[in-house]
Amino acid sequence: MQQVFDETLQRDPVMWNSVLTAYAQHNFSYQTLAFTRAMVSSGLRINGNALIDMYSKCGYLLNAYRIFQMIPIRNLISWTSMMNGYCYNNCLNEALHLSKNMECENITPDEVTMMCIITKCAKSGSFELVGWIDHYVEKNGIGKESTTMSNALMDMHAKCGNIKKACQIFNGIAQKTLVSWTTIIHGPAMNGHGKQAFLRFCQMQREGYKPDEIVFLSILTACSDAGMLDEGLKCFSSMMTDYGMKPSIEHYGCVVDVLCRVD
Repeated sequence: MQQVFDETLQRDPVMWNSVLTAYAQHNFSYQTLAFTRAMVSSGLRINGNALIDMYSKCGYLLNAYRIFQMIPIRNLISWTSMMNGYCYNNCLNEALHLSKNMECENITPDEVTMMCIITKCAKSGSFELVGWIDHYVEKNGIGKESTTMSNALMDMHAKCGNIKKACQIFNGIAQKTLVSWTTIIHGPAMNGHGKQAFLRFCQMQREGYKPDEIVFLSILTACSDAGMLDEGLKCFSSMMTDYGMKPSIEHYGCVVDVLCRVD
């Protein structure tokens, strides 16, 4: 990438920003900052939001926040960039504080913005931040009819251990997708509710949805963790005979594990 850039005689702003974004996304902090200086030296203006994103991904949150404060009129993209920066660096208290300020200034995130925040906060385990997201989405009706939004919220609650809330969201989805079923099976499975995951897996098949390799891996993991030998072997057999799938090493590993757990 850098070689192509160096060999290009006529470099437009798009090319500069593409290289800068690539460095930032791959966490090459030194190269990112060096390239930023080169851009400034070349007389190019860098977008304030791009700078926030760059500094955040390099771990320089104080710099990112200073840029954020310097923006005279902060739009939705500015707030989202800063929020994502905090979430990316696992600064959950700062993210929560910023979200409340955003609400006070009547900045309403759209579905795309909330999806980014939800995705980044799903692994946080911050009940306060998750609670704010849940309340905010419901209060403002963001993505109310969106299966994609529902899937993201369901995944967020499942990863935070709130299986009851995840099930409520799942039951309210009118047009369920394979992602919906995968999430409602994987959620209980990773929280130690093997029987619940197995029941959802059976329900999925009854309602005519075809499980894929990821779903089978989730249900086999659930059976393994719960010591459900018969159910695990049944699922493994069904994977090959009913759906014609070739098990991977991970699928075989789950079967071996469930066999080892049986006395």
